[in-house]
Amino acid sequence: WTCGNCVAPDDIVTCPKPKVWGLTFDDGPSQNTTFILDYLKQNNMKAMFCVVGSRVVQNPEILKRTYQEGHEICVHTWSHTALTSQSNDQIVAEMKWTEKAIHDTIGVVPKYMRPPFGDIDNRVRAIMRGLGYKVILWNMDTSDWKLNSPGSNYNPDNVRQTFVDFINTRVPTLQQGVISLEHDLRAEGVKQFPIAVNLMKTAGFSMISVGQCL
Repeated sequence: WTCGNCVAPDDIVTCPKPKVWGLTFDDGPSQNTTFILDYLKQNNMKAMFCVVGSRVVQNPEILKRTYQEGHEICVHTWSHTALTSQSNDQIVAEMKWTEKAIHDTIGVVPKYMRPPFGDIDNRVRAIMRGLGYKVILWNMDTSDWKLNSPGSNYNPDNVRQTFVDFINTRVPTLQQGVISLEHDLRAEGVKQFPIAVNLMKTAGFSMISVGQCL
């Protein structure tokens, strides 16, 4: 049911300018988010964090730090559910409860959202428009979410190879930039980020948050 490859004109999928990498991290905040925040701070980089409402209430101080250090906050629903399988009322509840958790923590309401699994259709899009959200998708899946997944033998080398393959096969003909799908929930995933940055820098990319690249 995922609709990650089905995009509408208003969906934000890429950074418009070539050789620009829009950084996003999904599924936090978690204790592993701090590794990413430390690295971004040390390297003067900004990113977008697509947060899950139920984890915001578990880790409010990490969300506060994320926002205070100048990163963008994006809504990733309350329970990380596939939105196309939910009723209209359930979708609104997923968004508004997450909104409340974010606002109660940092005093702002985000303007961006990312559907879990990239699962979106025109009904969900219409609800997002009604709620005032812009939809953020991606054109590069790092597949870091496969690390430690049940039944998966995916390992950190596979994540690094994803970047190498992207640079070698897609970048030469890519006329726009990149928005990647990465996660800050598990330690194995966040540890691959510095390696990915080095690979993308060598390929000539600059790294900014999605809001900066639009």
